[in-house]
Amino acid sequence: MKSSIQNKIIFLILVGILFSSLTIGGLGIASFRDELDKSVVSTMNLTCQEKAEELNNVLGRIEQSSEVMAVLATNHLVSAERLQDETYRETYMNHMCEAAYDIAINTKGSIGIYLRLNPEIAGPTEGFYWLIDNESGELELEENTNITQYPKDDMEHVGWYYEPVEAGHAIWMDPYENQNTGRTIVSYAMPIFKDNQLIGIVGMDIDWLYITHMVDEIKLYETGYAFLTDEKFEVAYSKEFSSGTNITGLSEDLSHVSQEELIRNDKVYDLTFNGREKMAAFTILTNGKIMAVIAPKDEINADFNALVCRIVAIALATGLVFVFITMQIAKTIIRPLKELDKAAQDIAQGNLDVELNIRSNDEVGTLAQSLSETARQLKVKISYINNLAYSDKLTGVKNSTAYLQEVAFLKNDIMQKKAEFSVFVIDANGLKYINDNFGHEIGNELIIKVTQMIAEVFGEENLYRIGGDEFAVILHDITEEECENYCKSFDEVVEHQKGKIWASASIGYASYNKKMDSTYESVFNRADEDMYDKKVRMKAMGKNSRIIE
Repeated sequence: MKSSIQNKIIFLILVGILFSSLTIGGLGIASFRDELDKSVVSTMNLTCQEKAEELNNVLGRIEQSSEVMAVLATNHLVSAERLQDETYRETYMNHMCEAAYDIAINTKGSIGIYLRLNPEIAGPTEGFYWLIDNESGELELEENTNITQYPKDDMEHVGWYYEPVEAGHAIWMDPYENQNTGRTIVSYAMPIFKDNQLIGIVGMDIDWLYITHMVDEIKLYETGYAFLTDEKFEVAYSKEFSSGTNITGLSEDLSHVSQEELIRNDKVYDLTFNGREKMAAFTILTNGKIMAVIAPKDEINADFNALVCRIVAIALATGLVFVFITMQIAKTIIRPLKELDKAAQDIAQGNLDVELNIRSNDEVGTLAQSLSETARQLKVKISYINNLAYSDKLTGVKNSTAYLQEVAFLKNDIMQKKAEFSVFVIDANGLKYINDNFGHEIGNELIIKVTQMIAEVFGEENLYRIGGDEFAVILHDITEEECENYCKSFDEVVEHQKGKIWASASIGYASYNKKMDSTYESVFNRADEDMYDKKVRMKAMGKNSRIIE
């Protein structure tokens, strides 16, 4: 009778162990698989969005500077007819040439700026083209191309003129080799009009190598990287795919994807290339190009596969051990198994704050410690990923990804007619001068000090670093008077600061007005214009950042 009862106990315990092992392993693996899938989607899309934002900042500066140039060109022109006066035209072009030089040297990423007049008004070569010389690194005036010597469809020689003219609005041109300079460039060009008459075009150039270098610096997992395509998914630049390759043939998911789906940050796509399965996330850049980050599935799943092996190994080891010691610990093993089972269910439901109070010095205790450590490490990794995704590495404040998320919330509030917010745009003055003359380390100290001054006035909760030297603060439900007081307080902090770096920064703001603002961008643009006006005034007053001797 005793032996029979013992066998039943052994049988029941072994069955219980087997069930618990399968439950712990299955639920744990399922939970970790789910969390890993979410982390992969989040990591790839956040990386894609963040790196795209860096590229968009470069492109945005080019667009903004080009628009400033266009405004200056029209505002300083009395009329199109006056351009036929050689004396007036010479004075006008000299003024615009000087203005263009100032704009170009203050626009990071630009290698050239140009203004060409309509040949029907002023002749086929009237204009100027500032271009950075490869050897000296200085802006130099290039010889003007005779526009009328080439057909309109000659992209390499005159496409930069005729394409924006025919479009009738500002456009980003595809990368092309400019036969006049021998460089592969990307141009942003726009026609300018005075009294509905075409005056000419203004534009700025980016070296294509500058953009591809930024793309090459993007890394993901072990061998993951980024590449660029056009709107038809034909490769524009990649280290792996040949230019012109249409990647829709590598993935069924991309065959019918819309651009609206591409800008979502909750999806990744499967691709198969040269027999290797990969995953990719996409987003659309300001210039219409599509940026993708891609990584092999085996690298993405490496941690998960190791985790599965670890869980299986632990489960098998535990089962073998219990075969030999079931009788001795039959009574004491029931409680820890239940606790382990409960912890596994908590983990499967997404609760990683599990507490296991098992202190036995056997395999059950080892399993408990391993499960606790696994849950702890997963929690640490998820926390690390979130912190990496939403915090700026240099300053510690929220980064552009966190800013984009907040903007998405504000856009939703605007759509629901319940938005009440103000946007402050702050930009460090003279960062390029500091970097060029004292090094990027001192430049970083300048950025950190500007961050500290902003935080002193606004706090860090609503502070975002959205570009290299550009910050944004978003406050809700504040009055115009409060906004003005914030700006005055910040100006006082700037004026009375101490230290070896005198950090100059310009601030502008705008408040959402439902009668005039249909989008968040219109509020931001007004704040940015306000900031830029102050920057111009401060520069004229000689109040740029400087090192105090």
